[in-house]
Amino acid sequence: LPITLHRAFDMCRDPFKALNDAISLGFSTVLTSGQKNTCTEGISLLKELCSSDKPIRIMAGAGVNADAIRLLLKETKITTFHMSGKKTLPSGMQYRNKNVSMGTANLDEYAIWQTDRREIEKAKQEVLDGRAEIEEAKQKLADGKKELEEFKSLYQDRENKVYDINNVLEEARKNR
Repeated sequence: LPITLHRAFDMCRDPFKALNDAISLGFSTVLTSGQKNTCTEGISLLKELCSSDKPIRIMAGAGVNADAIRLLLKETKITTFHMSGKKTLPSGMQYRNKNVSMGTANLDEYAIWQTDRREIEKAKQEVLDGRAEIEEAKQKLADGKKELEEFKSLYQDRENKVYDINNVLEEARKNR
């Protein structure tokens, strides 16, 4: 059963040691923002974490939207994302008692967080576009390899013909 290490990873002192520890504990994925408030701010660490050949997937989280996905697909090897796609709506509550807070003082109790279908669709399209670009690049690489093999074959044929001609010339010189 694949398991993911939560963003608690972002609070550790040494992310590379923590990554190795996560692997040894059997985690298949680490959810991280690159130890910053958003994944775009933490892109340099995200790049380092996913550049190794370690047997673990890096999932970008915190501030993930279509723009972040586009950037991460371009700048890193990350292909897994965690997002809420939220938008904040005003509460319909009309009376608001400013003298009391029901939660933490810095949390807006009169706001409603809701997943925005359009944000999810935009993010999905970025992932699909990114996959299409990857497939196109793989095809170009495969075509380039094919052309290289054809060139090598042509070169080898010409080299063999030159060798054959040199042998014929050498025999002709000997027989003079």
